[in-house]
Amino acid sequence: MMKIYLHVYLFYLTLFKPLKMAAKGNQINELHVGKLIDGVRRRKRVTYAALARLTGRTIGAISTAMKRSSMQAYMIWEFSEALKHDFFADLTNLLQQHSQKELDTPNGHAQEQLQQLQTENQRLSQELYYLRKAVDMMGNS
Repeated sequence: MMKIYLHVYLFYLTLFKPLKMAAKGNQINELHVGKLIDGVRRRKRVTYAALARLTGRTIGAISTAMKRSSMQAYMIWEFSEALKHDFFADLTNLLQQHSQKELDTPNGHAQEQLQQLQTENQRLSQELYYLRKAVDMMGNS
């Protein structure tokens, strides 16, 4: 009976242990969300106790969160509201600084469309000018 448990346990380790080890937090050296939030907290001179009251957490939970290199989005949202600071914008700026690829922006497609419409508007304005000139020349003859 003990052999069966041992085999099941070893089978469990081979299947699930590598998965748990792979998802081990932040792998980006330049990014430490806790330090980012803590820096803003210090600049605004907000104590852990005040931040704990604003977020509905304990002082210990705030202290632990500030030591984390990564954080869930809802926690970042709560700290953003409590400190009246857009940490998501800060993270976006960090991403753009450290990303080697050009990233799509939310209004990137709209900017492209705007550029096309401006070019078309310029072309049509030019056509209108030449058509008016032609009409004037026909009216004068």
